[in-house]
Amino acid sequence: NASIGGDTVVADNDELGRIRFFGNDGTDFAEGARITALVNGTPGSGDMPSELVFSTSADGAESPTARVTINSSGNVGIGTTDPSQLIEISSSSDPKIRINNSSTSLSANTSIGGLEFNTNDASSGGTGIGASIEAKADGNFGSDQQGLYLAFSTRDSGSSETNTERMRIDSSGKVGIGESS
Repeated sequence: NASIGGDTVVADNDELGRIRFFGNDGTDFAEGARITALVNGTPGSGDMPSELVFSTSADGAESPTARVTINSSGNVGIGTTDPSQLIEISSSSDPKIRINNSSTSLSANTSIGGLEFNTNDASSGGTGIGASIEAKADGNFGSDQQGLYLAFSTRDSGSSETNTERMRIDSSGKVGIGESS
């Protein structure tokens, strides 16, 4: 505000604050990363929609670029500054999600990672797994030659919170539906 003690409403995209991280590159101090808080919508009395933007500098640069945004709706954008979904990933060069299991020894049929699709179970008040896709070890895991398979599982209507494998794609590319071999 132009007057000390006065109040003027901020507008959409106004910066609320910033944390900057610098390091010396041998010549001068270069900005390596930044966290910025911005107004994300139209503020009003008792209403301050905001977002956080996490920015990092690429190799060979000293000017941070927005990498992750959490907007006022709680949507998280990776590679986008305007996420419209709970998690949105955007890239012009082969976007992937990688799930790594750092274990060096897994027994056969052990899950190394996957996706679970859950819903609140109204009858018990818990969260039940409705379906899953998991990568599992074919045999005893511990070498680079270990085969993996994908298991697709769902839960029967009215059953407990246990999923049943419905389809499998084995390490040789064979597909089994309704059986595990």
